[in-house]
Amino acid sequence: MKKLFILFVFLLAVSSSNSKILMKPYLQALNHNSVIVLVETNNQTPVTVQYGLSENLEMKSSTSFFVETDRRRNNTFVHRIKLDSLNSNSIYFYKAIHENDVSEIAKFRTISNGNFPILFAVMGDNRSNPFDHSRKSRKIKRYEPLFSIYTGDLCFDGRYESWKSEFFTEDELNLISEVPFFNSIGNHEGSGQNSKAFLEPANKFSGHNFYYSFDIGNIHFIVISTEHSVKPGSDQWKFVEQDLNNTDKKWKIAVFHVPAYAGGGHGSNKNMINMSSELFEKYGVDICLTGHNHYYQRNFVNNIYHLVFGGGGAPLYTPKDEEYTQISVKDFNYGIFEVFEDKINVSVYNLKDEKIDSFQINK
Repeated sequence: MKKLFILFVFLLAVSSSNSKILMKPYLQALNHNSVIVLVETNNQTPVTVQYGLSENLEMKSSTSFFVETDRRRNNTFVHRIKLDSLNSNSIYFYKAIHENDVSEIAKFRTISNGNFPILFAVMGDNRSNPFDHSRKSRKIKRYEPLFSIYTGDLCFDGRYESWKSEFFTEDELNLISEVPFFNSIGNHEGSGQNSKAFLEPANKFSGHNFYYSFDIGNIHFIVISTEHSVKPGSDQWKFVEQDLNNTDKKWKIAVFHVPAYAGGGHGSNKNMINMSSELFEKYGVDICLTGHNHYYQRNFVNNIYHLVFGGGGAPLYTPKDEEYTQISVKDFNYGIFEVFEDKINVSVYNLKDEKIDSFQINK
């Protein structure tokens, strides 16, 4: 019996020593008093996150659930740890603990109730080019946005290796460990198992992982999946209509990968044009943030700005000006948005720090 006990203790010690955090923890699903930390590990043992308003990290939370990746040979597990009851407009510090493995301390900022501006970043289509993607991640971090919106095609395909080599670069992890992001899935990463593992929606009121909505300050965001049906009568169409009908936020922003209106590259999309004309225009959407076409373009149709942020690193396309196009730029790009009570300032930059577009929306 004593030998069996010693063997058990030995196996337990070996198991603990083999528990690993496989990359820097990162943030998603920012809410008014909560955020979710995602931690990839090599086993199902729960992860604990210690956090607080100082590096003393006086509070803690543990794995709510995990989603398994489809990594070949040895699958990994992406744990969700919700940090709740957060104070507004505060800096929090956190670290993840997985048995004997401990991450570095990182920090993030919570939403400020009623204070302006609300600053967020936008980028998309960074697949296939980790070098320029990393450059963009470093530049966005300098602006210290509260959160980021990604318009899809984070990596070339849905394979685990693509996610790790193309999206989760060191510079991207340095960004998203402090700045939570929301993504509208693209046709390249798709909606397979690894997208389910690495992406967590802000909520699941829609009953679906890849389309959902959330509010930050006076902004209502609705994230739409162009990888699922957007035709009239579909589940997603019904969700979009009900959601937009129910919000009373001043600003309404739709996020989806394949643009309704675009000139050049893949061009426009009839299904999204229909959703725009039938739902976005009816319920007062102000901005559509999209990708798919690898350039920057500002289009304006029936009081809605249809912006294409497709220059995140993927091979550039040549844009074509349509009758509704206000500006087109063939260059890598990202956007910085400043939202006030009655206006939104939009600035778009290339990787040379040149401002390639700027405009203001008043309401």
